[in-house]
Order: sequence, then structure tokens, then C-alpha cells
Amino acid sequence: MNLHWNIPKHLANFTFTDHPDGSVSISVYPLQPNSQGVESIPSKTPFFSATYKPMSHSPNFYSSTNWAKYVGLGLKLVAPPLPEGKGQFGKR
Repeated sequence: MNLHWNIPKHLANFTFTDHPDGSVSISVYPLQPNSQGVESIPSKTPFFSATYKPMSHSPNFYSSTNWAKYVGLGLKLVAPPLPEGKGQFGKR
């Protein structure tokens, strides 16, 4: 049973690659089920990939979504119920 925010927890491999220009590439490889249905085989295709590059001289500013309630908008995050994973390291 997933107790935290109703979001399923699955193990994944994360790779971080530093580049000479100061950027960092990040990729997430989910684990796929083996023949017994246990998530233990890393995927060859990343689920998510991104490159982070720090911005120099970027301005800082305060932002809030509190104003939305005054115009009738609800900005709550909602996640649908999803099936539990069958990981080799147990469930939390």
C-alpha cells in the first residue's frame, strides 16, 4: 500500500553526466520486471532525460499562487490511484 500522497514508488537508476560548459545531463531509467515479475532489470531507454545548466545573473523574484483563490481557481495537485509495483526490495 502506498501511504505517501498516493504516488507509486518504483526503483530507478539515475545517471548524472557533467559537461565542460558546467551543465549536467540527468537521465532516469526505470527498472523493468524480470521473468518472476520483480522489477530488477534496468531499462535501456530512459523514462526522463534533461540537461540542467545554471544561469548566471538571473534575477530572483518571489512568486505565489495564493492569488488564485481570489479569482475562484483551485490549484491543488491530484494524482490518480495507480497499481503498486512489485519491487525486489519490498514495499513501503
